[in-house]
Amino acid sequence: MAGEVVCSASGHAFVVPDDPRVPILLRRLNTGQPLRVGQVTAASAGTVRHGGVDYAASRRQIRGLLERLLSLRGISEQS
Repeated sequence: MAGEVVCSASGHAFVVPDDPRVPILLRRLNTGQPLRVGQVTAASAGTVRHGGVDYAASRRQIRGLLERLLSLRGISEQS
C-alpha cells in the first residue's frame, strides 16, 4: 500500500504520495540550479512501479507540486 511523504517549505508542511520520484525531484530542486518547468514535469510524470505499487503522476500534478512550493517560497522563479 502506498503512503505519503511530508514536504515542507517556509514553516508549512503538506503531504504528497510516496512516489519514489518525489525524493529525486526534491533533491534536484535543492541543488539550486536553474531548471525548466517543462523538463522537470516531463522527467517526473508518468507511471512507475516500485515495491509492488504502481505510482502515476501527471504533468499537471507535478506542476501543482511546483506551484505549491513556489507559493510557499520553497523555490523561486528566474526571469
